[in-house]
Amino acid sequence: LGAHISEARSLKMDMWTPEMQQVMLSRGNNLMNAQLEAHPVTRDFKPQPDSPLEHKQAYVRSKYANGAFCANGSGQMEQWQCSPAKQANVSAGQVNAGICVVKVVKATNLVKADMFGKSDPYVVVEHGSTSVKTKVIKKTLNPEWNETLTLNIGISDLDKPIQFQVWDWDKVSKDDKIGNCSISFHEFPPSQPTD
Repeated sequence: LGAHISEARSLKMDMWTPEMQQVMLSRGNNLMNAQLEAHPVTRDFKPQPDSPLEHKQAYVRSKYANGAFCANGSGQMEQWQCSPAKQANVSAGQVNAGICVVKVVKATNLVKADMFGKSDPYVVVEHGSTSVKTKVIKKTLNPEWNETLTLNIGISDLDKPIQFQVWDWDKVSKDDKIGNCSISFHEFPPSQPTD
């Protein structure tokens, strides 16, 4: 459940009062489910592990927030629908679209950004709110990073491109952008390495 619906507590990490321990041991999840899933139609709506995320979210809202599956509940689940973009790019039931592994190999003939005719380049890879970067290679216009970076890709960010920015590191002043490009996920087949 989301933190907006229930409070998550670890048995090992959080401080539990004796009263809280007794409630958990005497009632637990089974007792709560017996109350919240007492309606005869509950099993018709209960999502499976491979059900779409939207189905699971609608079920949780109906069960906990609306009390729809209690003995005296409406027995009706909220309407839900997968967007076409999500259906095309995500397996049913996923919370995250996955992990994108990017290997930044090298760059050639970069612009001269420093006074002495060289640059101190590094690459920033961004997608949605996630950002990772390579190490700085000093005094070169032809850097070789050979670094593998990983980005967590959220379902809501699938339509956004991956942004690549090449920067010149400066010790004293603000770093200078010396190049950029973007790549869309729709350009590549899923789950297959692409150069």
